[in-house]
Amino acid sequence: MSDPLAGPDGDSLIEGPATTADERRAVVATALAFLLLAALTPFAARPEPAQPLLAAADCAWTVLSAVVTALLLVSQDVVARRRGVAAVAIGYLVLALLAGGEFLLATAPGAVAPRALGRALGGPGAGAAGLSWPSLSGLSLIRSFVLSPAVLVYVALGRAREHRETLERARRRLGTGDLVTGLAVCLVLFWGAVPLLILVLKTLAPALAGLTSPAGLRETARVAALLDLIALGSLIARRDRSRFDLWLFMATLGAFCEVTLLGLFSAGPFDLGWYGASAFGAAAGAALLVVLLLEGGHHVRQLREVQASLVASNRALEHQSLHDSLTGLANRRYFDAYLERQIALSRRNRRDLALVLCDLDDFKLFNDRHGHQAGDECLARIAAVLQTCARRPGDMAARYGGEEFALILPETDLISARRIAEAAREAVARLGIPHYGGPAGGAPVLTLSGGLAVIRGDDAGSAEALVAAADAALFRAKNEGRDRIVVADAA
Repeated sequence: MSDPLAGPDGDSLIEGPATTADERRAVVATALAFLLLAALTPFAARPEPAQPLLAAADCAWTVLSAVVTALLLVSQDVVARRRGVAAVAIGYLVLALLAGGEFLLATAPGAVAPRALGRALGGPGAGAAGLSWPSLSGLSLIRSFVLSPAVLVYVALGRAREHRETLERARRRLGTGDLVTGLAVCLVLFWGAVPLLILVLKTLAPALAGLTSPAGLRETARVAALLDLIALGSLIARRDRSRFDLWLFMATLGAFCEVTLLGLFSAGPFDLGWYGASAFGAAAGAALLVVLLLEGGHHVRQLREVQASLVASNRALEHQSLHDSLTGLANRRYFDAYLERQIALSRRNRRDLALVLCDLDDFKLFNDRHGHQAGDECLARIAAVLQTCARRPGDMAARYGGEEFALILPETDLISARRIAEAAREAVARLGIPHYGGPAGGAPVLTLSGGLAVIRGDDAGSAEALVAAADAALFRAKNEGRDRIVVADAA
């Protein structure tokens, strides 16, 4: 079953390019987020029933989701070797630390003197938990300055990686005059950026100085929302967006909606804007976490499929290495190894072991008359007949070489082995394969000759001796007129 969040051809979340379906999800999520934000904004200041534990629960969820997301991103970074992903992981770790500190401040018992800290941060309006609403909001807004810079660093490192080869080629082509010109341009840009930076710091100074005041919260929220918008725009402007970019976009979008409701439209704790901001924050924390968990599950399924495929391939290769490709019977290599094992078992269990070596009579003349393709088809039919004669689980039919075959019959005495060998000879004759190239007076159909040798469990015979005895019996069967089974004198 395919994963709807998986990329094409099994691409990873980090490396896989964004598909049309991914972009459609991002558009739908953006539309829903802005519609919900627009619906909540007019009623953001409306008081709602108080849920004092929700602030602590929001911090706890932020800590949990941020830590797990950071760990999953670190694992993704190890696979993808993307420093930008590591920057986002660091951002989530910092977010978890800030949320953890906020959780401790909001829930610390009186022995830790949170009331004094609350009065220091929030003034006379400090609540029962020791922190006033502006103080708690200010701590929450501080968290809003973490994700967007991490996203901007991620985009910058990604662009640097994309253009590294281009810059390297340009550097090799630059001459001395070009280097001087480039240095002059950099100096002009630097001296032009310094006044701009000073102006920005002067603008932000009042908001930073009055962070815990209502006016300071509004200014802080505006700056945080602006950073989120810049981060969202940088993700949209990427030329080759990955699937990770779109899900990071959704997480940043949730953070933007959270800071907008909390800092710009909410009037105090437990109003509709505060609850809406908590919901957006929870969604922002879950966006990347959920897709990373699903990605991990998708990779586990892929590994299982690959493992199953490798096991099947190994079994197929093992079968090919041990079986004849034309007849499907065991090949000579498998025959030799199997015969050695069965002789060892015969000695251990003191059971008889029979070996039948078979040869098609005048098969060379058959090939000369009918061609090698007809000869191959004939060998395949003979092999199927011999396979039916090896009925028990321990029996083996093998292609010994050319038109020669063999039957290994464990735990089979001489009488039973001869009956099986005669049944194989008669089955080949019943095939009625025309054969007019034999000697005068010979059978008009293809026939089989065989040599049978048996060793008992208390014999000290070897595989070579057993094969030699069966081969000598086969030679006698040929000399005595073919189309017969001859038993060896001794194995």
